[in-house]
Amino acid sequence: RRPRLCGRRRPVRWPAANPGDAKTDMLNTILRVLREIAALLRGPYSTPLIKIPGIGAAVAYASGDAFGTMFELPAPRIGTIESLMFYDVDDEGLAKTLLLYTGRIEATTDNDPMAVNDSDIRLAIGHIQLEAADYEDFGTSRLGTVRKINLSYEAPDRRVYGQWMTRGADNIAAGSEPLFRLQIRPHGGD
Repeated sequence: RRPRLCGRRRPVRWPAANPGDAKTDMLNTILRVLREIAALLRGPYSTPLIKIPGIGAAVAYASGDAFGTMFELPAPRIGTIESLMFYDVDDEGLAKTLLLYTGRIEATTDNDPMAVNDSDIRLAIGHIQLEAADYEDFGTSRLGTVRKINLSYEAPDRRVYGQWMTRGADNIAAGSEPLFRLQIRPHGGD
């Protein structure tokens, strides 16, 4: 007589894998391809809406100054940044540069001229330019959008770090700090 399973199924046991075995290699290739297909079907990942941290209210910025402090945001381990949306609730519409990294950096102090040290620049994923022409004016606020960025990265700790730099003479009113989000296409089944 067979014992009762009480509604529980026995776990599936896979045969032992033999690295280098043709069947094992083929199964691993199939699994990798299926993960990539699943990532494509899932579509892009949108980061949470982030308020740029550390912006000084009613402080005059000059072009080339750090705009806020370093931030970090969750991201797929491997991906491609596809687009950026910048929510300018202070309605200034000035150009900015977003510098992105795969690890923590020694951030430039807000409102100081941007200076990235030699060891931190090696962690750079790249930069994204937000130009004045990328904004649409909606009366009391502006929305800046940069599409087709195509900036690939690999972030071992599933976090992307960054800092903004202004390309204009910002003067942000208290409570009107800008926000942003990135759209990222994950790769490798993340």
